[in-house]
Order: sequence, then structure tokens, then C-alpha cells
Amino acid sequence: MRNLVIFDENLIKRFTNIPEDKKIGDFQIVFTNDLSSEIDFKKFDKLVFLVFEELYFASEAFLSFFKSNAKKMEDLSVNIFVFKEKNTDKSLTKNWFSAVADDYNLNINLTDVILDKNFDRNLKVVFDKINQSLDGSNQLQTVLKPEIQKSNHVTIYTDGACSGNPGAGGWGAVLIHGERQKEISGFDEQTTNNRMEMTAVIEALSALKQKCMVDLYSDSAYVVNAINQKWLENWKSNNWIGADKKPVKNLELWQKLDELLTLHDVTFYKVKGHSDNVLNNRCDELATSEIAKHISSLN
Repeated sequence: MRNLVIFDENLIKRFTNIPEDKKIGDFQIVFTNDLSSEIDFKKFDKLVFLVFEELYFASEAFLSFFKSNAKKMEDLSVNIFVFKEKNTDKSLTKNWFSAVADDYNLNINLTDVILDKNFDRNLKVVFDKINQSLDGSNQLQTVLKPEIQKSNHVTIYTDGACSGNPGAGGWGAVLIHGERQKEISGFDEQTTNNRMEMTAVIEALSALKQKCMVDLYSDSAYVVNAINQKWLENWKSNNWIGADKKPVKNLELWQKLDELLTLHDVTFYKVKGHSDNVLNNRCDELATSEIAKHISSLN
């Protein structure tokens, strides 16, 4: 028996013991960020999607992949496990999957998985429970949530803007903690777009009063890639000299961000700018409003 699991990359950080060969028992694991070629779904006995839902919706990249491959899944049993951090009846993700299933005449099974502290975060344990659920011998309901308490989990969206580059700049951030949401923003008379993107992240993390687990969303490839592709680590190890053999630009900001990253458990996510992400668009509004407000005050 061969089972294929499409694993949302946003879930990776929430589990331990991920095998290097990406195989657990009868499961072949494929991460969405590793999808570089087409998949022949018909080769597999079971098709499983593990998706993480943040603020009632899954990642744009995951949903885009699913929809673009939906027609290839006709006549297959598609099992979708929607992981989320609290039990709620509101789930735009499940509604979206149901709508796609209707459009493409798919046979799908949707299961909520609540990230709870009562189960092991070991990925092999989770897959055992998933397998039992697929066989109908166990109702999968909960999986261990991250070590930092839920009360200390914060979601942050950031954005920066510049009128001219360099020129007058603004930054904005939205911080979400439970049901509470806070907006912050600021202005700089002479700056660059990259500096404003970095400042938004720095100011948002600086606003946290205690150690937090943070999911941080930015449309800046400059910022996100520096963390996720280990540029920042390499710069530090090379005495802040970049790959071009020149001193790293915006050094004082990178050093400040590096300091803040030691205080919090931060995961960075790249989002598409000026698109349909409501919170990213709100950050853009905050940043551009700061520029407009200060420019108008000079006229």
C-alpha cells in the first residue's frame, strides 16, 4: 500500500522527528515548499492533505496547489486534515475545500485537528493516529500544540512603504493575540523601502512584553529570505560581510532584529503584497497613511 501525504510547510515547525527520507510507514511525505514537479496521484492508494489554518484560513500557497491539481484527483478518496489552534465552528478553510470539491466533483473527507497539549508532537505518533483515523479505528481530535503556551502566541503582519526610494517612508504592523488586535505605525523623513520593511518587523517585535511564539507575515522577500535562507546567520559568521564581499547594508537594523530574534520564537512567512491578504493590505494602508499624513503637514 502506498499513501501520499501533502504536508503544509506551515505545519513543519509544529512537529518533531521529521524523517530525512520523508517516509513514515506506508506514508510518502511531500512538503508544499518542495513541490517542483507534477505528482501522479493515481499511483497512490490514499491521498492525504495536512493543512494548517491560521485565523480561519489556510495559506494561499497550499490552497493554490490544491485547486490547480483538483482535476487530477477525480475518482480518488481525498482526506484533508485541517490543523488549528482552537476549536471553532468558523472555518473558511473547510468551506473553501467543500466549494472546490463541488466544482470538481471530488470525494473529500474533512477532519478538524485541534492543536492541544494532550498528545505527543512526535510526527510518527501523529501519523499513527492519522492512519487509525483513515481506517476508521480512531477519531483523531487533538495533537500537541507548541511548547510555548497558547496565551503567548502572537500573529504579526508587517509592511513598509516609501515615496521615492530613497524618500519619505512609513511602516505599519498588525499584532494579533487571541481575540485582541493592535495596530502600530511610524514615519521616517528619509529612508528606503527595505529599511521600512525591517523597521516594521523590529517595532512589532519590540512591542511584545514577554517571550512569545510569533508567526510573522511580510511581503518583503528581503526580510523573509534573510531569515529563512540563513543570510542573517551567514552575515554574522562572516563578521557582517555579505556574499558580495561588501559590508551588509542596514547593519544596525539587522543587528537589532537579530537581538530580538533571541528573545522570541519567530517563524517568518512570505505573503504576496498588494493582493487579497486583508491584514497585509491593512499594514500597507498604515504605512502609506503615515507618509501621506506627514507630507500633507509640510504643505
